[in-house]
Amino acid sequence: MKNANNAEVIINNKRYLIRGYESEEHIQRIASYINSKHSELKGKDAYRLIDSDTRNTLIQINIGNDYFKALDNTKELNKKIEEKNQEIYDLKHEILSLKVKTDENQKENKELKQQINDLKKQRNK
Repeated sequence: MKNANNAEVIINNKRYLIRGYESEEHIQRIASYINSKHSELKGKDAYRLIDSDTRNTLIQINIGNDYFKALDNTKELNKKIEEKNQEIYDLKHEILSLKVKTDENQKENKELKQQINDLKKQRNK
């Protein structure tokens, strides 16, 4: 079982002690991400005019939006991976089929060469 980690983070100029099972570096990355969202929204004039609850809700909406975009992107990438895996499977199957045909052709070629040699021998007799 994982041990819980403590990490002191600063989010929107406030200190928080976060306890979780992720690494301290991971927790710091999350705090940094949230701070970047705060900074992004602070640059907008309308953001300064609204109350703190609405500000926090806007940040939550932005983070949720980023999450769902990442989730959709992950689904799309997984779909592409599945398509590529199917393509690889189809190509492997085609390669095996071509190998079987090549082996059959080589066998037939060998048989035809043997027949030619036999005919040459018969002709020379």
